[in-house]
Amino acid sequence: MLPKLVKDYMKIIVGDSHYGAKVMRERIWKEYNILIITPPHWKQKTKLATLRQNALLSMRSKIESTFDILKEHFHLVTSFPRSIKGYFVHYL
Repeated sequence: MLPKLVKDYMKIIVGDSHYGAKVMRERIWKEYNILIITPPHWKQKTKLATLRQNALLSMRSKIESTFDILKEHFHLVTSFPRSIKGYFVHYL
């Protein structure tokens, strides 16, 4: 599914360990020149990363927490709207 999610303007994708499969990372790099950054798998002892890549990985948890608050606490999950305007109209 990942090749269907990438866009031409993307250069880096930050994801969880499921996006870190070697075959998919190599395919995305070869076809789209996009770098996939994931935390190391629990079996890996070390993983080489720049300071910027580590900063991006640390931001990922903040984004996930925000999504959790929006979905679970504010109940902002629905499949009805097809646009941002439609989403807000649905809740107004």
